[in-house]
Amino acid sequence: MVEDGEKRIYCRFDKQLPINELRKLRNPKNRNKHPKDQIEQLAKNMLHPKIGIRHPIIISNLTGKISKGDGRFQAAELNKFKTYPVEY
Repeated sequence: MVEDGEKRIYCRFDKQLPINELRKLRNPKNRNKHPKDQIEQLAKNMLHPKIGIRHPIIISNLTGKISKGDGRFQAAELNKFKTYPVEY
């Protein structure tokens, strides 16, 4: 577990990227849409001390875009996190 003051991270990751940088990496072709209540529940879970962050955002080495975790990005943004763990 990694605790950085604003969140608890319970997953393996390569590094943490700033939310502003992740915003630029969102994939405009992503067809997955997440309902507002789903994002709100995920954001709430991320703040829970026993749940925390269980999965990093996955960034494709091929495209440089987020390939998995756009919902996690939206929840992290809702929580006003400064950074979020990513894996390549």
